[in-house]
Formats: sequence, structure tokens, C-alpha cells
Amino acid sequence: ANLGNTCWMNSMLQCLNVSLPFSDDFLDLACEGLGDISDALCLVMRSVRGLSAAQRGLAAASVNPRPLLTRFTDQFPWYTGGGQQDAHEFLRTVLGAISEEKTAVETVAGDASARRCEGCVQNSFGSCLYAAILCWSCGKVSLRLEPCLDLSLDIPAATLPLVGALGLTQWMHGFDSDIASEQQICGESDQEDGLLVDSRGRRQEAPQMASASTSQPRGVWGKAAEAEAKQQHLQAASILVGAILVRVAARAKLGDRSRAAWSQQEAGLEVLEEGPSRRRAFSRHAVQRFESLPRQLRELFGRESVRAVVPGSASVRLEDCLSLFTAGEVLHEDLAPCYSCADCGAKSFASKRMLLAVERLPKLLSVHLKRFRHRSQQLVKSKTGVKTPAVLDLSAFALPPCALAGLSDHLSQSSAALPCAVAEATGGSFQTTYELYGICEHQGDTLESGHYVAYVNNGPSLASEHWICASDAKVRGCSRAEVLAAEAYVAFYRRVEI
Repeated sequence: ANLGNTCWMNSMLQCLNVSLPFSDDFLDLACEGLGDISDALCLVMRSVRGLSAAQRGLAAASVNPRPLLTRFTDQFPWYTGGGQQDAHEFLRTVLGAISEEKTAVETVAGDASARRCEGCVQNSFGSCLYAAILCWSCGKVSLRLEPCLDLSLDIPAATLPLVGALGLTQWMHGFDSDIASEQQICGESDQEDGLLVDSRGRRQEAPQMASASTSQPRGVWGKAAEAEAKQQHLQAASILVGAILVRVAARAKLGDRSRAAWSQQEAGLEVLEEGPSRRRAFSRHAVQRFESLPRQLRELFGRESVRAVVPGSASVRLEDCLSLFTAGEVLHEDLAPCYSCADCGAKSFASKRMLLAVERLPKLLSVHLKRFRHRSQQLVKSKTGVKTPAVLDLSAFALPPCALAGLSDHLSQSSAALPCAVAEATGGSFQTTYELYGICEHQGDTLESGHYVAYVNNGPSLASEHWICASDAKVRGCSRAEVLAAEAYVAFYRRVEI
């Protein structure tokens, strides 16, 4: 039931209820005595499952989640007031809250380390990412595992440009016509059909991308425009004041370099003024560095992320969002080194990649699409369609143990023991195929006045699917085609067990 703008909670409760094995394991803990929020959540799940098929869809037979809402807002008062909230934020908050609670059995036993509820969450949603950073100076890779409960993905522009070796973009290669490309690569361009929607629901005409015949940048978020304006300002300064002042300013920006290995290469950048020439010089140095890398590092940092789409397409695939998430990225500040390497001590350029740890893939994968962004003190929603597949394969976005073992000779000192630990803890093959079982859709143009709807599969799998659409107390059956056509805000996938 809707208790006054509580669709953000109702939609997530529907998705959590069918999140097996999490919901089953969580209900099994009820016999041990649960904390406030955990107990109320179990009550809602038991009540929803107790409704017969004939009762579902009748307002009189709907479940009232007020006890959960009361206990939740008592602990997190910023959810009070009856205003619309972010469903994904609620999901993260409620999973974090029940992870912190102890069962009555644990409390009586006095075991401070026991966390049955946390283990229940981690067992289903817990996963890890590999963060790999390559130092361009010494060629060592810093590798660390980062735990996570979900993936929060940027939505790329429909015409995603190329991300090449080491994470270089077209802009870094000195192409002014693609000045907005870096902006799109960072997921900061939410332009569709020339329209944007601001936080008050007003449709605005979006600035058009620059054509190939002009170097003037255009972009929704304006970062690339500001960068190009700064470049033009420095170019004008070189004419009025002289090239010597530009070189002094560039040298001050780059700072002191302690490593002689980069002094000659950096000197090639220091004498160049801001603009395409400097970017092309940077690109040449990057290519030389990439060609000198061993094969294992070229394979890891040489992948290209590009999608073939029909020009003018207004939709992307979920796989494109994952490609953007795992694409390489150059660490720099205005094409100056900014990465402090713990191994060689140099302040160097670096390349970074985020990859899924295949041996730590979760049983349940929740994928959040970043549809809301701040722009001019307003929340702007992206209406770009994202095609969520019924079956999702994550193999292309993961770093398997065999590839990790090949990096052992090139890892930094702090990361050297990681491949051995992974090899000891894992073995055999890993399943990377997932099936869709739920979608939380945000309808409307604004976060403040929109509406959340849940599409969930009450069946055990896609082979025995039974999809329903739940809009607060209104529940009806629906087809898989309707589910896949929904404007997903959070998509839920379950791993297909071998």
C-alpha cells in the first residue's frame, strides 16, 4: 500500500522479496530474533508471500508496510516528510541497516564479531572489483580488491566514441572535432533528441554537438566547453605576451620532476602551448610507452571500448554501460603527471581500469543506472533508453584468475601476494551468466514528482517465468517483452548456477 509517496520503498520491497536466495535466507533468521528494521522487513516479506494469487491486485488485500516505514524513518529521519525519495538510495540504506543489526541469539551470546544478518546480505549481493593502476614510469601495476554490493553505472551517449590503449580518448589524440568525446566517455552527456528534462519537469533544448568542421565544443555539462575556452585563452596569451611566458606557465603547471627517465619526454610537452599540438605530443608519448609494455600489460590496458550504433540512435545497451565502467582511464591533470607511484616514487602518468573479479561475482547482481545528475543546481534526468537483456554475460567485463596469474611479474610490491591468494582460494571454472528477475522503473521527468514501479519474476527462473507489474497496491500480470521495454532505474540479475 502507498502510505504517501512511498513508491520508492514499495518497488524495492517487491524486488527484494523475489531476490532468492537472499529473501529465503533472511526469513530463516527470523527464528533467532531480529533487530527492528530486519524484523519489520521479514514481516513484509512473509505477508506478501502469504497473499494468494486471487488476492493479489486487490487493494483490500494489499500489505501495509507502515511498521517498516516507521522503524526505518526513526533511524533515518531524512526519509520522513512524505516527499519522493531515491529508490536506489533506499536499497543501499536498508541493506546497510540490516547488516548492522544483530540477532537476539548473537546479542545474548555476546559475540561482538558475529554478524548473521550481514553475512546474509554479503552471501547474496557481496562481490569485489579489481582496481588496476599502471604507472607509466616504472611499468608496475597496483592491484587491489574493492568490495561492493552493486554496480552503479553511467549512461553513455548513444554515439560512444573510441577509448583506445591506456585509456586515451579521441580528444587526447588532438582531434578538436571530438572535443566533446571525453565528456561522453565520462558518461556526462545525457543528450537525447536535443532535449533535456530539468528537476522541475521543464524540457530544455540541449546544445548541439560540434560538427567536424569546427573546433568549438558543445556539451550538456559544459566541462569540455570550459576546458576549450581555457585553451583558447592560453593561445591568445601566447600571441599577446609571447611564447616564452606560455612555456614558463606550462613548466610551473607540470612542476618539478625527479626522474630523469621522463625529463626529455616531458620537455616535449612543456614547450608546446595548450591545444591540439600539445595533445598530439602527449598521444605520441603514450603510444611509445604502450609499445614498450610486455604482452600481459598490453592485453590488460590495450582493450578498446567502442560500440557500433546507427547514428542518431536514442538508446544504448546495458553492456555499453558496463563497457564504459570497465574502460581504461588516463590519470592526469591537464596532460601533466599526477599519479604518485608507491614503487618508484615518481610523479607519473598512469592508466586505471576497473574490472569485475570473476571469482567474487555475486549470486545476485543489482545494477543501478545513473539517470539523475546535478546541473546548474538542478537534477536533470537522462531519458536515454537502456536495453536490459534477459540474459547477461559478464565474462567480457571480468578479470579471470588466469589473466591475474599472468600479471604476477608486473605487480607492485603491495600487490605481489594477491594472485597467490586468489589461486589458493579458488579453483575450477566460474559462471558469468545471469538472468533478469526484477526491474525498478522510474516513471516521469523528475525525481521529486515521478513514480516507481516494480517488475518482478515470481517464477524460479526465466524457463518458468511469471512476471508481474507492481505499482504500489495495484498488481497485474505482464509479459517479458513489457519488462524489457521498461525504463530501468535498477535492474536485478540472478547468477545461473552450473
